[in-house]
Amino acid sequence: MSISELRVTRLGHACHLIELGGATMLTDPWFTFTATYDPGERIDTTVDALPDLDAVVITHEHYDHCDLEALAAYRDLSVPLIAPGTVVEEARAVGFTDVRLLEAWDATTVGDVTITAAPGKHGVHEVTFVIQGGDRTVYFGDAQRWLDEVTTSVVTGNYVDPSAGRISFKQFYADWSKRQLWVPKTRENADLATGSVPFADSPMKAIRRSHVEAWVKAMSTTLAASTIKTRYVIVRSAFRAAVADKVIASDPSAGIALPRQRKTDVAMRIPTVEEVGQLLAHADSQRVSTRKGFSAYVALCAFAGLRLGEAAGVQVGDVDFLRRQLTVTRQLQRDGRTYAVRPPKYGSERVVYLPAELVLMLSEHVAARVNQGEPAPWLFTVGDDPMYDNAITWRWRATRKAAGLPHVRLHDLRHFYASGLIAAGCDVVTVQRALGHSTASTTLNTYSHLWPNAEDRTRAAAGGLMRDALTIRYSMLPAEES
Repeated sequence: MSISELRVTRLGHACHLIELGGATMLTDPWFTFTATYDPGERIDTTVDALPDLDAVVITHEHYDHCDLEALAAYRDLSVPLIAPGTVVEEARAVGFTDVRLLEAWDATTVGDVTITAAPGKHGVHEVTFVIQGGDRTVYFGDAQRWLDEVTTSVVTGNYVDPSAGRISFKQFYADWSKRQLWVPKTRENADLATGSVPFADSPMKAIRRSHVEAWVKAMSTTLAASTIKTRYVIVRSAFRAAVADKVIASDPSAGIALPRQRKTDVAMRIPTVEEVGQLLAHADSQRVSTRKGFSAYVALCAFAGLRLGEAAGVQVGDVDFLRRQLTVTRQLQRDGRTYAVRPPKYGSERVVYLPAELVLMLSEHVAARVNQGEPAPWLFTVGDDPMYDNAITWRWRATRKAAGLPHVRLHDLRHFYASGLIAAGCDVVTVQRALGHSTASTTLNTYSHLWPNAEDRTRAAAGGLMRDALTIRYSMLPAEES
């Protein structure tokens, strides 16, 4: 045959001999009937009767497309066998020595013929093939449909360059993460999340939904549901960015089921008034250079609802002792071996109205512990530096141990503050502003179980009516009956 001639011979099912460009290729080999699969069509040849082959191309691992057990009897196992990753190891195991891995958009040559893999849609991992020789092209395994889809995507502006997806997940993340407006702690968490994926070195175009599901499943055996969700959200952000940047056509992490988290009202632990009192009593150690003055920090978290970094970032000038209010404008975060001053979380800059008792405690703390010679003195210090991160953590652990309350977290004091506001009848917006939540829905999602429900309000209203009515009734009864 000349290089421009084309001949296709169907042997059975998807098994064909394609003669093109001076090469003879066998597609999706199938030579054996089984008791569980007999499509009712005869096979027109045997492995021994096959002509000299220049290549074998296989679309996926299903037996009726990948009869490697029978094909292993072919007389020359050095013939190039071209297949997706799910077939490669099996082909090598039966003795083929020139096994070429082709995923979607990859290509290889056999003589004067170019074989390009295209995506498949079979329900299993599959590729289709565009086989080109001379001026003739064969679309095998529904590759023509793929070509039509590519043409449509080009017209609509949704085309994704096949070569773009060859970059690995690790490489894409390294480039993408440099452009993100992250604080160091967020970057640290993102690096941890993306570093935990088993597909870091895989090309973006080769990562499947099943790979992400397997990663989530593996994490579920050792990590808390909230940690898994945090890592998943970061990894999915990278995939979504890759879609937006036309590196890949779709997001393989979309819609992945995550482990269920405990309900907020079950997981949240709110310290009692007695427990907070115990913590305050043990916060100030009498030992030199340890926890002296830490009780004011604990009080600020418990009675003003500040987060760890927000309380660490308070300067004396932020407290208006006459108006009894505190302006939250910064937080301290660890940055390597030192600290960084940053704005609070989005929407968290606020004015907190302080009780007189807390104002008195803070004024006493300033008088006893703060160097008034500084131009903008920090409220809580260790030596010449503000108290932050680990300096707070170990003091808190020592405090709760001394109080006999090892289960209480520092963040639980924020829940204590919120629960007190709600119990006092404060509405959602008031609590939202006091806590520095960006939206009222955040407050409701976190604390809705603490607000009285309809049943509680109904009972309280009916009880009030009944008490008023009974008061009138008793006032009208004769003295001897009342």
